[in-house]
Amino acid sequence: MRITGIEIANYRGFAGDSFKLSLEKGENLLVYGENGAGKSSFFNSLKDFLHAATSKNVNIEQRRNRDNPTAAPAIRISTVSNPATEWTAVARGQDADNWRALDDGKGFLDYRQLLRFYNAPQDSSGRIELFDLLLKGMLANHRMEVSGTPTFLSEWRAIKHRRDYYFYGDSERQELKQRVARFNTAFKDAAVKLATRASELLHEFDPNIGIAFIPEKDADFTWYPKHVSDPEYFAEITRPQMASVTNYHEMFNEARLSAMAVCLFFAALETCPITGPRLMMLDDVLIGLDMGNRRIVMNLVQRLFRDWQIIILTYHKAWFEILKARVKVGAWGGHWRSVVLRPEKCNKTGLVAIAYADSGTALETADLCLARRDHKAAAVYARTALESVLHKHADRLHLSVQFKKNRLDLDTDDFLNPFEKRFEHLTDPLKRTQAEGLVAELRFVRRAVLNAFAHADEISEDEIAGEVDHGIKVVRDFEAFLAPLQKADFSKIISDAKPAVPQLLAQARQHAAAGNHKAAGVSLAHATALFVTEYAEAIGLMLPFKRNPSIGDLFKIVFPEDAMDAAEQRAFRRLIPYFLGSYKPKKFDPALMDETIRLILHTCYGQLLHALAKRALP
Repeated sequence: MRITGIEIANYRGFAGDSFKLSLEKGENLLVYGENGAGKSSFFNSLKDFLHAATSKNVNIEQRRNRDNPTAAPAIRISTVSNPATEWTAVARGQDADNWRALDDGKGFLDYRQLLRFYNAPQDSSGRIELFDLLLKGMLANHRMEVSGTPTFLSEWRAIKHRRDYYFYGDSERQELKQRVARFNTAFKDAAVKLATRASELLHEFDPNIGIAFIPEKDADFTWYPKHVSDPEYFAEITRPQMASVTNYHEMFNEARLSAMAVCLFFAALETCPITGPRLMMLDDVLIGLDMGNRRIVMNLVQRLFRDWQIIILTYHKAWFEILKARVKVGAWGGHWRSVVLRPEKCNKTGLVAIAYADSGTALETADLCLARRDHKAAAVYARTALESVLHKHADRLHLSVQFKKNRLDLDTDDFLNPFEKRFEHLTDPLKRTQAEGLVAELRFVRRAVLNAFAHADEISEDEIAGEVDHGIKVVRDFEAFLAPLQKADFSKIISDAKPAVPQLLAQARQHAAAGNHKAAGVSLAHATALFVTEYAEAIGLMLPFKRNPSIGDLFKIVFPEDAMDAAEQRAFRRLIPYFLGSYKPKKFDPALMDETIRLILHTCYGQLLHALAKRALP
């Protein structure tokens, strides 16, 4: 019963009937929106729709959109098994067992729910009393193992209702006394299990803290006066070899308090015995956590609620982009949709409605802008993608970057320079050369393409389109190169290992085929330098002594122009920029590169192998 479509008309912040979101395959959903964009209205609309399945008191007219008071409110939810379930003033299609089960098992958490954990009523010692939160929130739909298996919430309400009976005989009083005692035993056991599981989850944030519930007082029934008193449960934060903490709201910072609350709610949802489809909706519940702890929460969501349909809403743009990348891999790969909410004014009616647009990665958005021939926007998104790639992998590989008080003052050079130094320590020499080429390519396209203000002149539009397209591809290639790198790929000292000439030439061909002509030039230059040094040594080349002979000196002796006729010299000079990797990328000629590779690989390299073989003879 996964949700496949959501339509909201004239309800809460949804003015008009234009909001129609399709999730054809029952995908999970990521939603970004700035404050005031409609996230809370979206969250509460779905929450109200489900709650109306179990509560007759929820009336759709109570939340009619105030800016469009004459239009009828309506919410329609489609599922895999049902094309549309409608909630209007005259229809209540969700009043059915399957929707009631979904409401009972739903996990709708927003930041206000988390705040209830450490803003609950306190006693005179500052301890927080949590019975009401446990009963009406975390354990509301957990069932008692007694006849009829009532939920804790329904059983407690039934006890309160029985208390109000006018006449009580001895048997009724005794029955109610036993019922209260049975509730106490079952609730205490459920609270212990909840705290134990929450502590296990909390250890992923901090192995040195746990959660326990202290049943300070049991519920009780008295006849004179006729009264059922609530039990009292205080939360205690346990710490090995240290004193436990009851006034935890004063002891711990917001990040730890948020982690505790999240773990309690997750433990309650995980252990809830509701069967069938489950829905989780998280509305900015992670704003009190840093990025590292947010990743832990997402790992818990993926592991504990893999079969649930998940909807996550956030106003934090950077976190939204991280989530988009995160959900594309692993067990969740390919089962998400990402949208951006925004207010949109209708010219005809003047109403401000909530609209949405699909949101891909920055590179996907760059591709869309390029297809619309919005080259400047495409360049901006490509540069954003590059910055995101640099930030992400600098963090992952623990790269040292110059400290600046304002992170916005860091530019791409502040990251590319340290990356270049780190790449020198790659143990695989071929990867080292590939990295050098990609960085050179990035510097080339960044200057010409990824600059947001590079294209004020729209005369050469076709050329600009090609350059921006190439810039997007280079960023994508660089990300693909960085993604698999691990600490083990780097040595602590700079390695002097070198790739073989044929490997470098093959790499040059690969770069050229991908359109990375600057990177191809780097590989060609490395291949030429390696070849002429190996060849000069192998044939016992004699040359005037220099402490550090240049590659240019060796190149001129290995390829002596004075041994060529005039026609050969003209042909050879055209190849020199390819040997040295100094050609202009825009004027790259694949035929000249092929001829350069042929001269090295199929002519001179054969002579090198022959010379090495002769030297090996006794």
